[in-house]
Amino acid sequence: MLFKSLNSGLETYIGNSVQHLSFVYVKDLTSLLLVALTSNKVQKTYFVSDLNSYTAKAFNQIAKEELNTKTIKIVLPKFLVKIVAAISESISCTFNQKPPTLNSDKCKEISQANWLCDSSSLVTDFGFVPEYNLKKGISETIKWYKNKQIL
Repeated sequence: MLFKSLNSGLETYIGNSVQHLSFVYVKDLTSLLLVALTSNKVQKTYFVSDLNSYTAKAFNQIAKEELNTKTIKIVLPKFLVKIVAAISESISCTFNQKPPTLNSDKCKEISQANWLCDSSSLVTDFGFVPEYNLKKGISETIKWYKNKQIL
């Protein structure tokens, strides 16, 4: 949905605070899982990322470059998004009994300021070196979407 929104020229943010994010590309995740399955590490929890931190604005900038598009930036107040989510939930539950794309839980999730995780233990325990950073992952993802004619 985010790529479609950016591709159509609309770049939205919730609130004025900077949002910090971690990402991992699915190919790096699956490679790591294969290594972890053959390791002797047990009873340990890991956060998986590409070992970098990003902002929502950096994500959007990379995506816009890959999509070769310009956008209009709109900052929506948190309170307004919460109201829209509540109305959306109410209408959805009344008429089609499916959870809407924007609901109260999703609103809480997407409006958090910090989604960073520390993945340094992956380097120590598995020698994890991601092949994909955010730019390479977004580029491959957008190419896939365009190939499937989703974008």
